[in-house]
Amino acid sequence: KFIPDAQVTIRAHGQCRFIASSATECRLVQHNGDGLIVGGRQFRIPMAGVSITNAGLAANTLYYVFAKDDGTGAIALEAALASVGRAAHTNGVMCKAGDPTRTLVGMFHTTATSGFISFGVNKWVASWFNRIETAMAETPVNSPTTSTAYVKLTNGLYPLLWAGDAADVAATGIVTTSVAAMGAYALLTVNGGGYAGGH
Repeated sequence: KFIPDAQVTIRAHGQCRFIASSATECRLVQHNGDGLIVGGRQFRIPMAGVSITNAGLAANTLYYVFAKDDGTGAIALEAALASVGRAAHTNGVMCKAGDPTRTLVGMFHTTATSGFISFGVNKWVASWFNRIETAMAETPVNSPTTSTAYVKLTNGLYPLLWAGDAADVAATGIVTTSVAAMGAYALLTVNGGGYAGGH
């Protein structure tokens, strides 16, 4: 609910985290408090959180998620294509580009069935506030090839990161060859492009 300025001595902001709660729902939940500034006003996130579903979303698409006033003084969430952009308002709050009545709280990339996923090798829901470290690992598999060019041997890991986020990556493996004088190379790709390679 919206809290009048007269009742707020310190404007708490960003006391929340945006998470995936199921394959069809994401939720903005309280974290270290319940304050969030939307449109320059102080709002409180309810104990149960605020949800957004995948109804009407396109498949395989990146969205930003914004908090807004639902018209009754409570918070509602809306998804917008990431192409709309985001920008810091004059009060420092990250908002929808050109619209300070929408406060950025997270982003997600939908699956092929327009759903949400944030486990295993696909972490496709990210919170703007109170980000946490998360671990990902791919199960080792036998991946034979006779190609003399780079070939993707495993599915890979797919985290959704904000610009400026850091990621630690480690890879181990064993390579054997049945052809004399045949070598092996490894190549790390980021967003589909070659990043590093070597013997």
